[in-house]
Amino acid sequence: MNTSVKTYLIYASLWDDKSEGNAWLKNCLPRRCVIRVENHINKKVIYCVGLLIENNFLKRYNSSELTKKIDIDACRSKGEPIVMNAWYRSKLGVSSGDKVALKINTKPSFFPSVVGIYWRVKACLDHPELSNRVTYKETAGRNGVS
Repeated sequence: MNTSVKTYLIYASLWDDKSEGNAWLKNCLPRRCVIRVENHINKKVIYCVGLLIENNFLKRYNSSELTKKIDIDACRSKGEPIVMNAWYRSKLGVSSGDKVALKINTKPSFFPSVVGIYWRVKACLDHPELSNRVTYKETAGRNGVS
């Protein structure tokens, strides 16, 4: 995936996904990879699992009465869609409906194996579900990792 800055339209995730550590994108992603999302304006960063917006996702998302519908054709002219829960939107300093310049990386450009591990750890520590964050911290503490 290209790591240049692009304009994205921010969509709220479905209620069922409010505690998931995912963001959905239309771009081509490696399968269930950890992505780094940086708000180009305020430089805030999140790490999470990147999932593909595909037809089944769109049908489920657009059938909800509580969400703004994603129109892929309209998004092409306004910006690419990205769907994320309130936890990640808050950490990035954005709101649902915003049009935001984001830089999204799917893999580190230097020392990929070492930095890739760091990204996975950050994805655990940034996870919206408290039990995931606590579990990682407890396990790392017992193993002498800080």
